[in-house]
Amino acid sequence: MYIDRQINRIYHLIDFEEIGTIYNLIHPLCREYDNHKLLTPLHFKSALANNILREINSIKDSHIVIHTTGKNDSFFLNNFQNLFPDKEVNIFMHVSYEYLRFKDRDREIIHSVYSQNSKRSFFVPSEEVAQQYRLAGISCKTIQLGIPEIQDNKDYKRNIPKLEEFYNKIITTCVRSTDLYKYIKGIDTFEKIIKKNELEEHALITGIDDQSHGSIKSKYFTQEDFLNVLYHSKMYLQFSRFESYNITAVQAKRLRIPVLLLDSEGNSSCMKGYVYSSEEELEQELLNILQNKGPVKKIEANYKDSLERENLSNFKQDLEQKLVRDDL
Repeated sequence: MYIDRQINRIYHLIDFEEIGTIYNLIHPLCREYDNHKLLTPLHFKSALANNILREINSIKDSHIVIHTTGKNDSFFLNNFQNLFPDKEVNIFMHVSYEYLRFKDRDREIIHSVYSQNSKRSFFVPSEEVAQQYRLAGISCKTIQLGIPEIQDNKDYKRNIPKLEEFYNKIITTCVRSTDLYKYIKGIDTFEKIIKKNELEEHALITGIDDQSHGSIKSKYFTQEDFLNVLYHSKMYLQFSRFESYNITAVQAKRLRIPVLLLDSEGNSSCMKGYVYSSEEELEQELLNILQNKGPVKKIEANYKDSLERENLSNFKQDLEQKLVRDDL
């Protein structure tokens, strides 16, 4: 037996305006479906704040989802009780419990937020991450993430002169230049393996403009330019130590680019098992691809799987069903 509630509108609350992985994930969903609406702190600090609050609190069968990484200075995590005193606020945690422990956020954020309203739904993007939270005593539901149909976009496939120096590279990503975040994304391991095999000229760290990597280039791109560079790359690989779900891997799969990920947290769900158990195994696959011994069957299998599973329709449907049904 389950409780089946209705869906009228879903308000997605994120802490960053037009930037970051979460924004790039949620914005297309809200652009595609009229009953999904994206809001940032700027909306609640503008002259329209009272109108927005009145709308959210008055619409029957509306749902609120805060998308977060558990940061202590999160505007919405710190203010949702005052903003929406009479609404059930749901939490979508986009990082793992082990990541929160590593960042020393687990006690202050997760337990306080989770315990404030036991009826609140708590969402995560992969079963591996869900298991971590359940072991910590936090009930949660997994949501299948999805992206737009990027595979047929000709803008990503055309040659753009200003970007050509970044084509045909071995790509990894890192969106912050702090040493701690580089460690989380495995940039130290990437550098070690690239230098060991004398591949510096063929490597690229995207997401940051940082000159501390010697002969390995690093570059920040807009989302559109990044997808163009990704399409023209040799492969995408990542040595992340924490990864709840890898959206760059989803994009690479759609563009039929080889994807090499360590078996870390949600990577296995993202790649349907096409992950590598060790740095050495991943390194060998990198060399195989460079010698034209690449995983052609895996590329096609990843592409088909992503089309069928990691799309906006499934993302919308899975989230809406699990917001209104208590048995899922």
